Amino acid sequence: MKTVEAQALKEIARTRENVYKMKVRLAGQIADLFPVGSDITWQKGGNNLSGTVTALALNRFDSGIGVRSTLTEKTYWIDIYDVLLREGLV
Repeated sequence: MKTVEAQALKEIARTRENVYKMKVRLAGQIADLFPVGSDITWQKGGNNLSGTVTALALNRFDSGIGVRSTLTEKTYWIDIYDVLLREGLV
């Protein structure tokens, strides 16, 4: 393997490891802020919605939050992106 390629692969491996660490950190922050049973607001399709957290699917691949809508009383999966969108942070 060429030296330049080997160095690039090492850099990719370091970046991948850093992304993994940040996803673990994000999952912990979400779990701390939105434990099961807590109130939550989010935005979907331009609508501001609210409900209760029913489940968390937090791992290195996903940051899913199970919610029960106060409007429809149905359970949905949302992402932390939807919460940030509601707050105008993305």
